[in-house]
Amino acid sequence: MRVPSGALRALVVLAALAALPPSAGADCTWLLFEDTQFYRADDPVAALYVDDALARMSAAAPLAVVVHPGDVADNGAQVDRYARWSAELGRLDGVIPYVVVQGNHDGQTGPHPNFLAQFGVATGRYDAHLVDSFDDANYGIRFACDGVQFLMVGLQWRPADFPGILPWADGLIASTQLPTVVVTHDYGHNPLGYFTAGQAVFDQLVRSNDWIIAVLSGHQYELTRVVQNDLGNDVLEMMANYQWCDPNGLGPFCVGESNAGANCAVDADCPGSTCNTTPGYGQGFTRPIQVHIDPLAQQIDFSWTTPSVLQATRPELTYVCTPAMACYGYCPRGTFNTAGATALGVSSRLRACNDGVDNDGDGWIDFDPAGGDPGCASRSASTESPECQDGLDNDLDGRIDFDGGLSAGVATPTAPDLQCGSPTVDRERAPRRCGLGFEFVLLIPLLLWAERRLGRRSGGRAAALRP
Repeated sequence: MRVPSGALRALVVLAALAALPPSAGADCTWLLFEDTQFYRADDPVAALYVDDALARMSAAAPLAVVVHPGDVADNGAQVDRYARWSAELGRLDGVIPYVVVQGNHDGQTGPHPNFLAQFGVATGRYDAHLVDSFDDANYGIRFACDGVQFLMVGLQWRPADFPGILPWADGLIASTQLPTVVVTHDYGHNPLGYFTAGQAVFDQLVRSNDWIIAVLSGHQYELTRVVQNDLGNDVLEMMANYQWCDPNGLGPFCVGESNAGANCAVDADCPGSTCNTTPGYGQGFTRPIQVHIDPLAQQIDFSWTTPSVLQATRPELTYVCTPAMACYGYCPRGTFNTAGATALGVSSRLRACNDGVDNDGDGWIDFDPAGGDPGCASRSASTESPECQDGLDNDLDGRIDFDGGLSAGVATPTAPDLQCGSPTVDRERAPRRCGLGFEFVLLIPLLLWAERRLGRRSGGRAAALRP
């Protein structure tokens, strides 16, 4: 049966969408590390971060990406700490994409050379997923959440202070046209607004670029909210920094800072801190973010639990301990980083050719140069079934699509439609031509009548003027 384009074709697509199971979509986990500068190079907690990531590979919502928001070491001179974290994160190479950005402890006036030696773009560690880079510290990678493609842009500490970084990021996001997650160390906000660095990133990048759906950061203590960009679309903002925090309100928090027998220096800025000279323990925290992409509702559902606590005992180490709230007021005893959930409306940023769903029911899903839906010109295309790959004879000329309807599953393929040069063309009809053609024939009688009438009037006036 030949079905014309327009309302009937829309009904066919809607019927295919309605036939999808309720769970249609994509599920995955993003894993956010905290600031880790307090852990020694020989502290066993470092390995537990990556162990936690690898353990999530086989979860119901498998791990899609790992994010370290900066402050890998306590200062740029700590070569051994960078080397340790480089080795641990290297266990993810070829397994899962990850992003590591520079924090203020990794260089106050720009990335420290020791940080870049282990985590710069030039190391090649991001190459498998790299899309583009501005320099050695600012770059974008691509990752997938159960088939749906995302862009993640890693930016150095306070990128607005360095000319060119934010315009580059804005251009990369606009040209890639993928739902985008921005990672930068200092973006955090308070209930009334942003801190200075975060305000600059929001004003110069986030608010005007509609492809950005989330910003992940560290540095400040944990707060999460959904804000709206200039187009009124949702953006998730989440930061994770649990250093010095007591996760359960039950006792002191300790970090590995000194060897047994060495001088254990308490934090002068932290009244009540002590040196634990008995065998100590280290703690680390990871924040798993569960992500469910619902293409029918055009939204992404995020949920998160209280951060996972990692612990390791090391007899030869002593630890600096501090009571909860002794140093910072952002981490109150007993109210540590509660669980939460939110639904993020993604509307224009989740397209039919990048939603993990076979929207037109032809057996092909999304844009993929290696074998995706032929009707998808790019991941930002809003339909999987343009007229030249929808299985319909839209112009009623007896020909279907670019391939006779074969790729759309037509039972009896026809000859290809002559107007379909490729499957992504959204018009089977020949284009309208300018000028008068057949319509001019219909005007001839009217023109002849007008000419005769004009002639009679002219003749009468001429006779009246003769002497």
